[in-house]
Amino acid sequence: MTSTTSQPTSDRASDTPFDRPEMPQYSLRQVIGVWVAVTVPMSILSWVITPWLGHRLGGRDPFIDALLICFSVGLLWMITLVLILIRREQGSLAWSRVRDALWLRAPQDPKTGRVGGRVWWWALLFTVLSAGVNALPIDPIGPLPRDSRRPSEPTGWITTSAATGSATD
Repeated sequence: MTSTTSQPTSDRASDTPFDRPEMPQYSLRQVIGVWVAVTVPMSILSWVITPWLGHRLGGRDPFIDALLICFSVGLLWMITLVLILIRREQGSLAWSRVRDALWLRAPQDPKTGRVGGRVWWWALLFTVLSAGVNALPIDPIGPLPRDSRRPSEPTGWITTSAATGSATD
């Protein structure tokens, strides 16, 4: 791994948690290795395991159930991989190190340096809006059929009757 030095971009105090020591940077080979470690299991889960599992599950929509199960397993793998990488980079899985590695800090106003504030009101607003949309009486069965013609009406396509061999419009 190569190292880079951090250059301050503002006149922040040096005791803030955002000033970090030298952070190791991954080489192109390591970045591709992490990418492969994430995408290959997810691809196998979604393109191979999901159809196989869908044929073995029962229920209303077994393919969707299999897809949700496989995506959940894939997300658990991603979480495990992130924790492995954090442990390798930071030396431990202490919450303070995990929080710094994943940039899980409260938002900070770049002008005043004030932590938190109005940004949290946006999060609350979108949470309430999402709950409101989810509470609407929307039919979960799916979209309504848009084909309003009766079955006896012609389709507009030229079809060939197998019995008579004649073409109809």
